[in-house]
Amino acid sequence: MNNFNGKDVLYPFLTHKNVRIMKLVLIMLTVMLFRVSATESYAQSTRINLSMENSTVKDVLKGIESRSEFTFYYNDKVINTNKRVTVNAEDKNISEILALILPDCDFKIYNKNIIITEKKAEETKATQEGKKITGVVLDAFGPVVGANIVEKGTMNGVISDSEGRFVLNVAPGATLIVSYIGYVSQEIKINDQASYTITLREDTETLEEVVVVGYGTMKKKDLTGAVKRVNLEESPAVANTSLSQALVGSTAGVNTAQSGYAGEDVSLSIRGTTSFSASQNPLIVLDGIIYNGAMSDINVNDISSIDILKDASATSIYGEKAANGVIVIERKKVTDKNIRVRYNFVPGFEFPDVDSYDYCNAIQKLELERLAGLYNTADGSLDESYNEKFKRIKKGADTDWMAKPLRNSTSFSHSLSMTGRGAGMDYGVTANFSDKRGVMKGDYRNNYGLSFYFSYRLVDRLTITYRADINKTDTKASPYGSFSEFVKINPYDTPFNAYGEWNKILSYDFRNPLYDATTSSFDKSESKTITNNLTLRWDIWKGFYLTGAFSYSLSDSQSDKFVSPDHSSFETETDPGKRGSYYISNM
Repeated sequence: MNNFNGKDVLYPFLTHKNVRIMKLVLIMLTVMLFRVSATESYAQSTRINLSMENSTVKDVLKGIESRSEFTFYYNDKVINTNKRVTVNAEDKNISEILALILPDCDFKIYNKNIIITEKKAEETKATQEGKKITGVVLDAFGPVVGANIVEKGTMNGVISDSEGRFVLNVAPGATLIVSYIGYVSQEIKINDQASYTITLREDTETLEEVVVVGYGTMKKKDLTGAVKRVNLEESPAVANTSLSQALVGSTAGVNTAQSGYAGEDVSLSIRGTTSFSASQNPLIVLDGIIYNGAMSDINVNDISSIDILKDASATSIYGEKAANGVIVIERKKVTDKNIRVRYNFVPGFEFPDVDSYDYCNAIQKLELERLAGLYNTADGSLDESYNEKFKRIKKGADTDWMAKPLRNSTSFSHSLSMTGRGAGMDYGVTANFSDKRGVMKGDYRNNYGLSFYFSYRLVDRLTITYRADINKTDTKASPYGSFSEFVKINPYDTPFNAYGEWNKILSYDFRNPLYDATTSSFDKSESKTITNNLTLRWDIWKGFYLTGAFSYSLSDSQSDKFVSPDHSSFETETDPGKRGSYYISNM
């Protein structure tokens, strides 16, 4: 997001007298108007999922930016972006969300840039003088709290209160759009009435959807808890090389954060931050068994369905482990008696984005330190340090440290599977390999997997299913360490001195991570897991069955971390026996 002063950029073009230039300007303006119209239509049609509770308007705008191609511009001295709002939007267009959080503002769209301005006095007055209507939004059980009521074609809208009531000023003859999650949206034509009773009906297509819960499958309408199904086949994120990446932006209320390190799981939270120290990760259930591994190691091509149980009712099924929500994953089963062989190759590309780090250059940083009084001493003892840095800058020192450890990375995954059915048995074998590399130079995560699936009907009503998964993962951390170390280093510091030798220690005792990357230090790990799942199902009669599951897992992991004696962290250590370290951890 960017702040601006609202100066009109079109006026200088309108002052030219030359006829040819005027014709050219007319053509340009016509093209611009066409593009603005198309972009506004895109804003109306682009739908996103966004759930934020008691957040500032500024944070909500950032959330919209991360989920769309739009960028917001506004003057924070005019627009109150520190106001706190609650947004629970699922499959809503951006115009509707903006109307709810900034009802007193206008929005102009230019090439996917949205400029937010304060409503002009005459426009506000016209809105206030419009037809005042009241109403109540109901469903089959009573008032609907939090329903969206928006005047069609405008940003003018409100949300129904705790009793389902609302008050709104609209233009004569306007049309209201009333919507809420799980209900069919309605359009209400405004006539001479002053009060309206609007009854929403359930979206039966959504409610008839079958979802997976802890004890089997149910229709969504029969559940009292909040459940969301993620359709990987319709989601563009499925082209990612991991399941955790496929969940990014998949549904409202699921917050995600990516680190940029190779193959590292996306951090997921379903109900927001509930603790500053405890884990926020949801419980993962894979094929009815609690899964403790990394979600990024699950083969995304084997997934049949993903159901997200959002609210506290999940604890009644899975216990206290479900306090942060539950992600229920079901893998594909055999559906065809013919032998089928399937191969999937999915490439992945990652590009570092450091545009949000708007830091000072070398001369600006040094001047900022001077103005802050960092070199002010009674005896002038720090003058030499200031002059040395100033001379360095005059010679061209202005290091972009943040760009040094980053790269554009390429990852890929291969998956080969064979399934079939015969003699009362379903069978399947899947082998997969993935090579994931992050945006930090030198890191990687390689995963090797082999899965077996057998399902056999012993008698007419008794079925036994066995699934085995063998996984091996090799990881190596970047020799450049943490990206945050590069953010802290001052731009007037250089990796090498005037003689071409490494500067091991930089200003304010910061270590040179570029030098440390050359010292043969490493941090790597290896893990192996074997999981066996056995399930028995007895169909007593139609619609009633008993099922039992047994799971047994073996795991082994080892971490190796070596810090070279030449590492800058040992620069002040004079005892050779204390320089360097090597740690091995087995689990």
